[in-house]
Amino acid sequence: MNTKVYKMLVAANQTDGNGTSTSGNVLSSTNPASGVVAILDNKNNVMDSSPTYAEALASGPSIFIGQGQGSGKYPILSSPIQLSNIRGAVLGLYAPAARQTTIVGYNRVLAAGNIEPNASSTDTKMYVMHIAFLGDKENYSNRTDYRTYQYVAAASATQRDIAIYFANRINQDGVAKATAIVVGDGTGVAAATSTTPLIIGGTGATNYGIEITSNGQPAWESFNAPFMDFFKVSLDTGFTTATEISTVQEHVKGNGTLQHIRELEYNAQGWDGLTNRNKFPFPTPASFVSTTGFTLAVTPTATVVQGSDSVTFSATVAAILLPGDIITINGETCEIKYFVSATVAIMTAPIVQTGAAALTVTRVVGYNLLVIEHVDEHIGGELQQLKSSNWLTTFVALPYNANAAGARTAHPIEADLVAVLTGAPIGLTAIPTVTMSDGN
Repeated sequence: MNTKVYKMLVAANQTDGNGTSTSGNVLSSTNPASGVVAILDNKNNVMDSSPTYAEALASGPSIFIGQGQGSGKYPILSSPIQLSNIRGAVLGLYAPAARQTTIVGYNRVLAAGNIEPNASSTDTKMYVMHIAFLGDKENYSNRTDYRTYQYVAAASATQRDIAIYFANRINQDGVAKATAIVVGDGTGVAAATSTTPLIIGGTGATNYGIEITSNGQPAWESFNAPFMDFFKVSLDTGFTTATEISTVQEHVKGNGTLQHIRELEYNAQGWDGLTNRNKFPFPTPASFVSTTGFTLAVTPTATVVQGSDSVTFSATVAAILLPGDIITINGETCEIKYFVSATVAIMTAPIVQTGAAALTVTRVVGYNLLVIEHVDEHIGGELQQLKSSNWLTTFVALPYNANAAGARTAHPIEADLVAVLTGAPIGLTAIPTVTMSDGN
């Protein structure tokens, strides 16, 4: 978490900016309108459409960014952003949080791999698998949960037997932070039962694998920063180099997810005086972060098979969708686990609806994160000797927007900010964009 003084402002939609129902008005409880984020001059006037550096400087040395709260409340304001002391600005683009998927044996992406069966027709064989769950960094900053699973395989135990046993053990382990399914190089789908896991491609299969996927990003909670679980698998007794471990999707914390933005907002409220979260009654300041995200159209359609976790798109979605994306297919909500190809994606759960083709797809997204670093010259004296002691950060969460082909549409305040800063000493003529996947 950023330890510098910072403010967090959250835009409610993808289109509002200066000049959109806020032009030329004095700051008030209704201006900017609720959920609108806009640039204000040093006299707290919402600047006109296409504001300029000269306009801003005429009112004083600083600008503010304000967010309307509605309900008769005074807008949330950033700290003064002194035009002569802006260090830089960058826009971290939205990236979904993705789960890790690691496979023991048969790999659907490579269409290769296997689990070594028990070749003996008379003797049992011990198989041992270890999983180290590495994602819990909230307790003492470094906590690892090790789980060991053992299987005494009967004589002539097959790949399928071994895969089903270990998948069951993982799924039944209340401490494990992952779930497992069995995959094969055949066809068909066998739904999970009380004694067997979900089996994909088990009909006529020769080779099998265990597909292990970390739990999803937890819902935001005030006492726990959201993080993505990740893990390491190792094989011991019974397994040989004939059984390979492959990771088809690394874990990604994401950037601008609803959980990430809510955490930043929550902590930023401490700089507005909400520093005691334990006093009864518990303070419950309003949150302006969307709880549902923002829905975007997607051009390619989808073909699905009921019970399968595989979705085939009518055209490449490489420039549109990412692992971890939440999508809807004909109204059914799905999460992309990983891609087999540019047109085939694997979901985190089987498709529920009846199989069909040419189904409408939408994408649910979060926020881009605009970060402005600036210096407060009012902080001086001995504090000036401390590195970064007078640096301030203003975060602005801007709903991500893109067309159905995946081309991003800039939020209006991006152009407004560039217009103000073009003539400033920083000479900012464009806000650089970066792809941020670690949530920091």
